[in-house]
Amino acid sequence: MTTRDPEQHSSDAKTAGYEGKNTPATDSAAQSGSARGSDITSWVSALAVAVIFAIGGWQRRWISDDGLIVLRTVRNLLAGNGPVFNAGERVEANTSVMWQYIIYVIAAVSSARLETIAIYTGLVFSVLAVAIAALGSAALHRSPGALFVPCGLLLYICLPPARDFTTSGLEWGLSIFWIAVLWFLMVYWNNARGRRDRTSSLPRSSYALAFWAGLSWLVRPELALYGAATIVVLLVIHRCWTLLAWAVPLPLLYEIFRAGYYGLLVPNTAVAKSASGSDWKQGWRYVLDFANPYWLWLIIPIAIIIGIAVFRADGRRTPLPVIIMVSCGVLHVLYVIRIGGDFMHGRMWLLPLFALVMPIAVVPIRFAHASSTRAQLSTIEEHSWQKRHEHSRAAQQPLVASAIIIIAGCASVGLWGIIRLCAGHPFTQPTTVADFKHLDIVDEREFWTTFTGHSAHDPLTRAEDFLAAPTMINYTGSLEGTIPHVDNSSHSGTPDHGLTTDGPHVQPFASVPTKPYKDIRFVWTPVPNFTSPEEKESLAKLGKKSSTVDDATSHYDDVLRTASGLDNTPVTVSYINLGMTSMNAPLDVRVVDPMGLANPLAARQSRQSNARIGHDKSLPLYWQLADSATPVADTPFWDSEKKVHAARIALHDSGFVSLFEAYRSPMSPSRFVKNIGFALTKGNSLAFSSKPSDYTTKTTTDDAQPNSVPVIQWGHKTKLDSNKRLPRSLRPGYTAPKTTVFPDAETTEENHTIYP
Repeated sequence: MTTRDPEQHSSDAKTAGYEGKNTPATDSAAQSGSARGSDITSWVSALAVAVIFAIGGWQRRWISDDGLIVLRTVRNLLAGNGPVFNAGERVEANTSVMWQYIIYVIAAVSSARLETIAIYTGLVFSVLAVAIAALGSAALHRSPGALFVPCGLLLYICLPPARDFTTSGLEWGLSIFWIAVLWFLMVYWNNARGRRDRTSSLPRSSYALAFWAGLSWLVRPELALYGAATIVVLLVIHRCWTLLAWAVPLPLLYEIFRAGYYGLLVPNTAVAKSASGSDWKQGWRYVLDFANPYWLWLIIPIAIIIGIAVFRADGRRTPLPVIIMVSCGVLHVLYVIRIGGDFMHGRMWLLPLFALVMPIAVVPIRFAHASSTRAQLSTIEEHSWQKRHEHSRAAQQPLVASAIIIIAGCASVGLWGIIRLCAGHPFTQPTTVADFKHLDIVDEREFWTTFTGHSAHDPLTRAEDFLAAPTMINYTGSLEGTIPHVDNSSHSGTPDHGLTTDGPHVQPFASVPTKPYKDIRFVWTPVPNFTSPEEKESLAKLGKKSSTVDDATSHYDDVLRTASGLDNTPVTVSYINLGMTSMNAPLDVRVVDPMGLANPLAARQSRQSNARIGHDKSLPLYWQLADSATPVADTPFWDSEKKVHAARIALHDSGFVSLFEAYRSPMSPSRFVKNIGFALTKGNSLAFSSKPSDYTTKTTTDDAQPNSVPVIQWGHKTKLDSNKRLPRSLRPGYTAPKTTVFPDAETTEENHTIYP
């Protein structure tokens, strides 16, 4: 066997270098150096976008009212009441299963405030998401000689809503993290598949990808689009049904639990917001609301051109991960338009936009295909130097053109991003009743920051910060008068009051549409369950009319409330902003909303035409009074005693009773099985009319007592917050902040009212 002198080998390599020839040594060294440069630029790009996003997200950190809704469920979990919004009512008021349990697990081992945990956990997930997305994109495009620069991720992180929802207390950080990891695993799986023979065993990454795709339904329901598409592709390519054993069990087990425990196949929020409905016109308005302020009509075509240039320069078929992610992103966009978008500016666009920029999260700049060019030149080694030179130039010309397009496009995206970072999002604070009445799509962060008297340097980060809103004047003080003060331990005392609501402030919206909002006073005023003569006299001074309920009807109502269990209903707060009211109330106070997020009765109302998206259901107040411990004789002056009486009778209709049994009756194995049947049949489709007359025409004035009354309220022994978890606004000595937004509101007359 002949051996080669190392010095001769070195000499040949040098000669080959001078002559333009290739040897294994020169190829290996060149490719190794190019690969190192490619790796370095991909990591630098990932780090750069992560740092920029972390700074931007921290600067715009906040907690939203909807984020506080999540934390109410976490409080009940920590106290031992279960995964519920109100103790004694099995209602899933949060869209993301994983998000609430992630916060719960962290809170169980940490003494940090729930708001702090939610804010910074969301920020960490968001920052990790952009870094992982960048590395996944680099892995897709990696080749010797490629230098990576941020592109699509710049487009995303420079948008104000993207930075707003890095925190907010909602699951958006977790959601983009899930998309980023899915993207990374898809690229890894695709690369591993390319290194194997199509008929060989599955790449191990297939199992990880299947498992992660299966989690989609638990992160956010609409992400099941991405998860299902991924699983279908895996099954079609590998024809291996064992992949389902990795993808299906966890979401299936939770779905069984959801059906048996809550009596639904989807979160209650999906029922409340009619996620299967359509409103294309409003959806298009949501497109314009997002696209126009940020010149997306200009920058998105540039991003598309960059993507085309990148994949043309690759010289290969469009990779499967790109097809999956882009297809799902486009379908997701159509879904958002179809359902009418959202009431929060930009929020629902963030997930499909993040998915669509994955293929160009970072982009490669290449002036030559190092390996392919060398391979082609080696086949014409014997040709003249001129022919080799001409061939090399011909091979590199398309790459140079693509590189120029990519560089120019990325520079345009960068310039646009700088402008957007400086400009922010234009926002005008509503000032009149008409403005508030016609609220449509709102920059949620700016609205609440302004409405509570906070600023960019003093963001909303705690539940009690919302007590500075004009609508929350005297809220906690009024609650103190509605229930007995009990130390932080389990108790089952009978509350002194029945229902707390926002009172008549809604009336001026219709009767005085031009009245300045600052001239309306919002005060929560307790009304006792059993009103004394002195208290009735005080209420009369506030404008409450004398009761017109006769003794027979009043007696009938007393018997009906007792027989049906409605007298067991805890003190109840009913208000449209569910987060701020619930997180500033004890756990033994029932908090519901007229839209239905935590109120199954409201969730099953018909959608109102031309109403604000996400707020287009409204349970009339007389239904809420009927479903409480409020005697009909104590109906507030701004509502109808007759309607309350009729609604209370209607609540004992079989349809209502089946719903109450599903989410209020004590849990047992038999109840769990019955709930699964309810969920599979009418759980999601059950709907109610807002007219009590559609269920009964019985006046009951001649009846001494009701016949055979079904139970619709069972009562519950509520466990309260531990000292560590008790909201600050409920601790002794706490003083609620005064509103600084409309100081004249202190001298006006409208009020919130607490009543049974």
